[in-house]
Amino acid sequence: MKHFTCSVLLIGFLFSCSQHIDKGEAESIDMDKSDKTDFSDLFSEYKLIFPEAKDSAFFGLQILRIEKYQNKIYLLNQVQREHNLLCFDTTGRFLFCIDRKGNGPGEYSYLGDFFIDKQLNMLVLDASNQYLYCNLNGDYQYTRKKQFASPMMTRRTAEFNNSLYVSYYDCTNKDDCSDILFLDRNTLEIKKSVKCTNSVYATFTPLLPLSVLSDDKNTVYYYGGNDTIYDISIDRDIVPVYYADFGDGQQIFKKNFKNTGQKALEAAVHNKKRRTTFTFLSNEKYFAITYAEIDVDNLDKMFRSSTVFYDRHKKRSYNTNKMNFDIFNSVTNSKLVLLGCADGYFYATLSSVFSDEEIQRMAKSKYLSEADKKALLKMDEMSNPVIMVFK
Repeated sequence: MKHFTCSVLLIGFLFSCSQHIDKGEAESIDMDKSDKTDFSDLFSEYKLIFPEAKDSAFFGLQILRIEKYQNKIYLLNQVQREHNLLCFDTTGRFLFCIDRKGNGPGEYSYLGDFFIDKQLNMLVLDASNQYLYCNLNGDYQYTRKKQFASPMMTRRTAEFNNSLYVSYYDCTNKDDCSDILFLDRNTLEIKKSVKCTNSVYATFTPLLPLSVLSDDKNTVYYYGGNDTIYDISIDRDIVPVYYADFGDGQQIFKKNFKNTGQKALEAAVHNKKRRTTFTFLSNEKYFAITYAEIDVDNLDKMFRSSTVFYDRHKKRSYNTNKMNFDIFNSVTNSKLVLLGCADGYFYATLSSVFSDEEIQRMAKSKYLSEADKKALLKMDEMSNPVIMVFK
């Protein structure tokens, strides 16, 4: 079973195009200019977690997002066209699943997203026009109705500060809908709304477009469909602060898309210079921007993903295409997909299928424990993807 299939990456391919901006407005991140480095030189702390497959219902996870809180790891999982929420401890032991499709108390017709209210110590499930509150063991507690007409789909919701939630929404009516809503966490009333992108391009943002820093600045960054990273903190107007520069080919496509729309999108599938953002994460040091591109070395799979770690202090980029993954003894980086950040640590998944050459390399790694090597070498297509945690 393929865990991070080409079809998922193709979805990512549709989620990042927008209007041209003046790059002089923001600090430019050159996505191609990258320093060569070893993974262990950038990240000194790392570990592997092997999520337990308790029974056949938990084989083949397709993880969309990862959150960690109080020694529990929560996974937003895609089951065909539906979502559920799985919880594991930090050793990978399965704890519980929230999968309550229905119209009764504590049930949902559609689960768009989830987040953690750390003041209440509650899991909050974003279920269309309401929030379902559960304790950290997954037990349903109560429901709160939203105080506004909810748009079609939630892509990302998080705590912003002690008094606010912040959400990014897909909207059915682009002209009347704001991308970002700041909500009073007690009343769920809208305190501020921000429209970050032109309505023509509002759907073309990463799957994870918001990144909230857990420092005293209460800073939230938004990655727009125009490859611009904005500071949208509540106490200031929207400010473009960084621009992910993918080169002239990317900018030409954006101009064509503005004029020809769907035709340009279809042509982009065969455009080797076209890179599209899939996820956007950050901690206090790095922006981590994962993008998809045509895999010219493996056209059967079509797409590959790469991540640029941009050190905001040193103003240097590190692309996984030019990174020696020494902890895996140079095992290919294309299996690494970033899906979360908590307490300053990045959370990523690794595909569970490895070639014979990769297996032999891993077995000789001086960084992996013998237990990790044995667990990796036992994996097959029915295994769950490995979760990698690093900082």
